[in-house]
Amino acid sequence: MEEAVEEKDKFRDIFSTSRRALSLAWKRERKLFLVTLVLTIFLAGITYLQLASFSNIVDEIIRMQKLSLGVTHTLVKQSIVLGLSFLIPAILQNLLSRYSAALTIRMGTHNQMLLIDSYAKLDIGTIEGSEFQTKRDRALKWGTGSINNVVHYSERVLSDVTAFIVAGFVLYSINPFLVVLAIVGSISYYFVEKKYGKALYNAYYVSTDDIRIEAEKVDHFKEVKRLIEVVLFGLKKLFRSQILDINNSYDTRVIKLKSKESVATLGADIVQILCLFVAVFFVTQQTLSGKLLIGSLLLAFGVYRSFVQVSQNFFRDFSRLEEQTRYARRWFDIFDMQSKITSKVGALKPVWAKPPVIEFKNISFAYPETDNVVLKNISLILNSGDKLAIVGLNGAGKTTLVKLLCRVYDPTEGQILIDGIDLRDIDLEHWHYNLGVLFQDFAEYKLTVREAIAVSRPDEPIDDKKVKLAAQMSGAIDFIEKFPKKYEQILWKGFHDGVELSKGQHQRMAVARIFYRDALISILDEPTSAIDAVAEEKIFEVLETKLEGKTGILISHRFSTVKNADQIAVIEHGELKELGSHKELMAKKGRYEELYTMQASRYLESE
Repeated sequence: MEEAVEEKDKFRDIFSTSRRALSLAWKRERKLFLVTLVLTIFLAGITYLQLASFSNIVDEIIRMQKLSLGVTHTLVKQSIVLGLSFLIPAILQNLLSRYSAALTIRMGTHNQMLLIDSYAKLDIGTIEGSEFQTKRDRALKWGTGSINNVVHYSERVLSDVTAFIVAGFVLYSINPFLVVLAIVGSISYYFVEKKYGKALYNAYYVSTDDIRIEAEKVDHFKEVKRLIEVVLFGLKKLFRSQILDINNSYDTRVIKLKSKESVATLGADIVQILCLFVAVFFVTQQTLSGKLLIGSLLLAFGVYRSFVQVSQNFFRDFSRLEEQTRYARRWFDIFDMQSKITSKVGALKPVWAKPPVIEFKNISFAYPETDNVVLKNISLILNSGDKLAIVGLNGAGKTTLVKLLCRVYDPTEGQILIDGIDLRDIDLEHWHYNLGVLFQDFAEYKLTVREAIAVSRPDEPIDDKKVKLAAQMSGAIDFIEKFPKKYEQILWKGFHDGVELSKGQHQRMAVARIFYRDALISILDEPTSAIDAVAEEKIFEVLETKLEGKTGILISHRFSTVKNADQIAVIEHGELKELGSHKELMAKKGRYEELYTMQASRYLESE
């Protein structure tokens, strides 16, 4: 009973996924979809008109010979019908190829846009999670083309059903026994396709993690920065061996399955050929006994062969449809994912004339799907226009704290209050609009210089004066002015006349984006980690001036860069150990003073 329910669920999934894929085609390209569907079904049935016309011509010729007749009206009529039965399908097939290609191309673009929309609607926390990563990697194996394939094979199955009905009706009218033989000779192909299609899918499905690891290793040989270390550290042998082991393991499973599939297909071929021999013997006996005319014999043989082929096509196409729905379902899994961090219905959109007061109230946080508490009962208040520096050792929870402020995640316990309003009650997009955020792992945009700076305000026309001012304040102007095309220079070496920036130069561009964004609240996570000390000092001087009247939050390992902050928060093991100004914390002789002194002495020693 359980197996029957499981099988029912599988067919339900096939039809559900097919319906969704067809629904996408219907919504996006209704005319093209209807035209291709109608032409596909029509062409499936018209083939039998050719066989019937040819059969009638043969019988008429035999009748003419027996009666010594000349060319009859019937022969002319059937000849014209036969000619049209070839001409019309040729024209329609040409149209079908054209419209099918257009549908595939357009649906490819629509599916790509749907994918972009699905990714963009998710919150960062969901994107960083293992569930999304795994679903994405499984889906990417076959690309969004699997959705097009579902549409294609759904139309093929409908075409097969049409041809199956027409051929079955013609064959049944000759003799019902031939229908039974044709089905028996064909159905084994379905079981072969079904069994090994599923087995091949499962072989990949259970290997997803290994394949992700393999892809990551291969990327070391594709990306220039990684390849340099591969060469310097002599990693080729190690990575190559690991890649080969993963591939060999997967390839061996696939090759074994393909070999078994080949043997099973041969068995299906033998069954089909035996049924064909029986059918030929049967219709020959029927003809010799006078029950069938010669033309009917030819028709019976032609329709039988066609029916067998249609049956095989149906079972194979349905099996392939089933296979493609497995792959397409992985995309629908992503399309169906919902953000965990969303705006409430009727969320507030406060308008702030000045930066709001920010309060972390008894904040604790553990990452989803883990019991590891990253932040523990943190409370602090950041007044309007204040500068807060967050310091501490790696892994202390500094970046996690500002991610909570950005609502990448929500606190496990406690509240973040914005002018007394719970952050969860504020519209998420509105809140992000008022933030300027630079994380350590910032993006590198392959755009022109002006676009790469102004991208931080994508909904506004580019202000070239602001672009140049931002470049000046970040120090990026030092290298921009040396480019042949200045602010129109493409920052991509793979593009003709493009240039490649160093890590430090990319970081200055990222800082320039923050200056250009000019938000009420700026969050900078190690904004100068790849920049030399002289340039860093200049940037922080500008930051103090630029952020005057604005709220600024700075995370830094370099204590010398944070001493001018209004407040300095020392985070250790997820706890707020100390909070105060540089002067207050130094006088306290606590953890901050210890770390500051230790770092200062190292700088003195290095000098």
